Amino acid sequence: MIMEDVPDSQFNPWVDDDKALGTISSVLKIAERTGHIKGLKDACIPDDDVSRRRLYSEVSSLKFITLLREISKTQKQLDKANLEIQCRFQDKETRDVTHMDTLEKRSADITKLCTHLQSIVNNKSHLIGRLQQPFVGDYLKIEATYHRYVSQVFPMLAPILAELTNQLDNIEWAKKVDIGDGQLETVLTDISSALASLQTSFQSVCQLRDSISHLHSQSMADDS
Repeated sequence: MIMEDVPDSQFNPWVDDDKALGTISSVLKIAERTGHIKGLKDACIPDDDVSRRRLYSEVSSLKFITLLREISKTQKQLDKANLEIQCRFQDKETRDVTHMDTLEKRSADITKLCTHLQSIVNNKSHLIGRLQQPFVGDYLKIEATYHRYVSQVFPMLAPILAELTNQLDNIEWAKKVDIGDGQLETVLTDISSALASLQTSFQSVCQLRDSISHLHSQSMADDS
């Protein structure tokens, strides 16, 4: 039995170019394009969000498409973050020539250096004359055999010289104070009175501290 030649559109019902329907197919295509009726793809997807989400969660191909969209979105975010990082690195590397504050600071330093060098050039003859003169100053003439002892004496003299002002003040005070005619006894009496007052104040402070500690312990016991 010989099979008659049948168009491919009859064997494949999903072919868009279906000439078997003729005018009806053209009308349906025009209505689909203008939005008066839904196409095959739109008819498969429900209108409400709940059914659409359920469809996306059940159909593996839609799951894969959703996953690809999320991956693409994440990749865009990563690209944006990498771009910002690269911009930061580039800004850090080129800030010496792109930031105005850095350029102004470098320019001020260079100007200061140029001014200093110019002053050296202007005073070149004076500097050369000063450098050619021998060193003249006040110094102690000490034999070479005693240099070691002198180097040991100076560190010992440093603290004495630092306390020299206080020592001179004490000497001046001792010269002005007259301890004759019973004044020393009066001074000692005043010192004893001051010590007694200080001891009384110290005892009062100790009692106050004990009272505060006792009140604190009672408040902690009441709270518990």
